[in-house]
Amino acid sequence: MKGKTKQTKQILHDLKERFGEGPYEVMIAGTFDLIHPGHIHFIQEAAQFGRVIVIIARDSVVKRIKQRETVLDEKMRQSIVEGIKGVSEVVLGCENGNWYEPILKRNPHLFLMGFNQPGDLFRFEKVIHEKGGRTIFRRSNSMEKSYSLQSSSQIRRRVIEIVNNKIQ
Repeated sequence: MKGKTKQTKQILHDLKERFGEGPYEVMIAGTFDLIHPGHIHFIQEAAQFGRVIVIIARDSVVKRIKQRETVLDEKMRQSIVEGIKGVSEVVLGCENGNWYEPILKRNPHLFLMGFNQPGDLFRFEKVIHEKGGRTIFRRSNSMEKSYSLQSSSQIRRRVIEIVNNKIQ
């Protein structure tokens, strides 16, 4: 990652103001199906703030929320993410969809959401704090603009395009 952005500096300021000097524990979450440069960029960004714990979305939760199956099952995705530089630990999310359980269990200093992950940071933070957690929620700076394929969905569409062109 290049130098610290204004947003990165603000997040570091927020962490120091709330928790004092680090080291900090940072949690991120996602499906992490078909790893691409955007995932690596996101993990590297999180690693700027401290020790990175990744929550892998459960297969059943992905199917329920995204209305599709993953290409790789949760254990395979967990194994792949464990091998990525900058990742300290990988845990599977909750089968029941209670997104806050792994966060409350670890109580990290920061939960960093991806630039394209839906959700209200302030509502999430409020829920965690009401349940006794300390975690602050912030959004990732940006996507990795150096590459044309920025999401697993884009990769899937590209694979389909290639296969369709071969068939014709």
